[in-house]
Amino acid sequence: MNNERGSITLPCIIIAAIMLALASSLLVFTTREYEHTRSYVRSRQLRLLALSTLEQAERFADGRQVLLEKIFLPDKDKVVLILNKTQSSDGLIKQAEVLAEATRHNGAMQGFRQLKFQLAPEQQMLAHDYAMIGRRITGLEHLDAEARYIQAQEVSLPQVSFMEALNSSVTANNIAIDGFSSAFYYINGTFTFPSGGKTLSGSTVFVTRGNMLINANTRFPGRVALISHKGMITINKNCRFDNALLMAQSGVYLKEGCNFTGCIIAPSIVIEGRGRFTPSAAVAEPFISAITLTNS
Repeated sequence: MNNERGSITLPCIIIAAIMLALASSLLVFTTREYEHTRSYVRSRQLRLLALSTLEQAERFADGRQVLLEKIFLPDKDKVVLILNKTQSSDGLIKQAEVLAEATRHNGAMQGFRQLKFQLAPEQQMLAHDYAMIGRRITGLEHLDAEARYIQAQEVSLPQVSFMEALNSSVTANNIAIDGFSSAFYYINGTFTFPSGGKTLSGSTVFVTRGNMLINANTRFPGRVALISHKGMITINKNCRFDNALLMAQSGVYLKEGCNFTGCIIAPSIVIEGRGRFTPSAAVAEPFISAITLTNS
C-alpha cells in the first residue's frame, strides 16, 4: 500500500513542478510583454508630443524653453517637453529642436530637429529674375542671348558655418543609392559627387567647407542648394540641374553642356563652353528640411 502511495506521489510532485515552472515562465513572459507594451505606449506618447510641438515651433520665441511638465498616464510619469530655437547671426538659417523626456525612465526620450534656409531679401529678388549673380563673370560669350545675369557690386554667402554641428558623414555612394530625402548636410571638408552619370533625386541644402566637385553627366531633378563655404564648386560637362541654387565663396566653374535652371551666386563665375541657363522663381523660396532624429 505504501509502495502504491509512493508511486503516485512522485508523479504528482513531478507534474506539480512542471506546472509551477510553466506558471513561472508564463508570469515572466506576461511581465515582459506588459513592460514592452508600457514602453511602446510611452515612446509613442513622447513622439507624438515632440512632433506636434515641432510643427508649431514658429509660434514660439527663439531660445531654450520648457513648454510642459506634466504627469502622463498610465505610468504616472513626469514628462518634460523642451524646445530650443536657434538661428545664424544673419537670420538666414534657423533650427528648431524638440526633446520630450519621461524623467523616471532612463533613455525614455524622443528628440527631433528641423532646419530652414533662405536667401537674403535682396538675393531673393534677384534670383527670381537672374540665372547668375556674380561680381565677376567670365565666358559671357558662351551664353545665349536670352540668358539673364547680373554683375553685382558685392556677393555674400549666408552664415552656413551655423550648420557645422550637423557634421554629416554621408558618402557619394550613399547619395547615389538613397538620394537626398530632404535632409540638410554639412561636410567638414571637400566632397566629390558620384561619377558615371548618376541621377541624384530629392531635395537638399548641401554644404561643404571645402571644394565641391560634380562629375560629368550628373543630374539633379529635385530642388537643391549646393554651397561651398570656403572653396569653389566645379561642374563638369553635360550636367543638368532642374531647380538649383549654387553658391561658393571662391567661385563656380562650369564646363560646357551645362543645362541649368535656377540661380548661381558667387563672387566669381567662370563659364567654359556653351550651356543653357534659365532663372527660376521657385529657387528663391525657403528650403525646409525633413524632420530628423537628434542625439539628445
